Amino acid sequence: MLKDKKQRIVVTGGRGFIGGFLIAALAARGYNNIIVTSFDTTDYPAIKGVIRKDDIVVHLAWSCIPATSETNKEDDIKRNLIGTINLLDVCKEQGAKKFIFMSSGGTVYGSSEKRRQRESSPTTPKNFYGALKLAVEKYIGVYHHLYGLNFVIIRLANAYGRMQLGAQQQWAVDSFFRNAVQGQPILIRGDGETTRDYIYIDDVVDFVIMAIENSSISGVYNLGTGVGTSLNQLVKIIGGIVKKPLKLNYSPSRNFDLDYIVLSIKKALATGWEPKFNLQKGIADIYNKYEKNR
Repeated sequence: MLKDKKQRIVVTGGRGFIGGFLIAALAARGYNNIIVTSFDTTDYPAIKGVIRKDDIVVHLAWSCIPATSETNKEDDIKRNLIGTINLLDVCKEQGAKKFIFMSSGGTVYGSSEKRRQRESSPTTPKNFYGALKLAVEKYIGVYHHLYGLNFVIIRLANAYGRMQLGAQQQWAVDSFFRNAVQGQPILIRGDGETTRDYIYIDDVVDFVIMAIENSSISGVYNLGTGVGTSLNQLVKIIGGIVKKPLKLNYSPSRNFDLDYIVLSIKKALATGWEPKFNLQKGIADIYNKYEKNR
């Protein structure tokens, strides 16, 4: 286990949702050499000016979400794929200790079969977001094969727990919760039976820190709860917690939406990590924080 709290940890996307919680958690654990990058990953000299030998790099920066991945594919490829390759090149040249990449536990598999997806399941993305995440995964694998770069790829389920209710482009739990407490209609695409695996941000951060600290954690890991929840079930849970009548609007599903994505998390559990929050407990925690800070 890593015990040196002076270990340099470079976080791309550190001002985003996951990055903000990760940096706060690292600081609370006594890490005092956290570098939050502001460079453009397409700017090779800027990257080289930051990464040093034996750095642990946590790559969270990403310029699109599934709903926007079709709008500017060329720019997304430049910023995400080519930008990550630049970052990998610098990590190789400078001798980084470990490269941790936040991938997607739903879109890289692209299957709606009603079974838990394992890390060994076929990867057949059905949208450009998943295809791009998978392309980055493949490049990371090549850098490991050719240059011995130590890596962890986290195929993340639907993370939730944002505290900023006004933030745009939120995933289902956060956007549904925001609309519920503000008395706004909740938009549900399809018939509401779309099923996802939802994981609370605290559990995500716990695993990332384990990946930072534990040298035996390497390779590809699904990260979720292993439990599927439909959108209809989700709004019932939220309604029960906020104790308000919810206004629901149903609209047609989109062609890139998948009916069912739930992850097998056996490999992650084998590291000693386990999710501490089920969906009920996680949303209740969000609500309690919201009420406290109002």
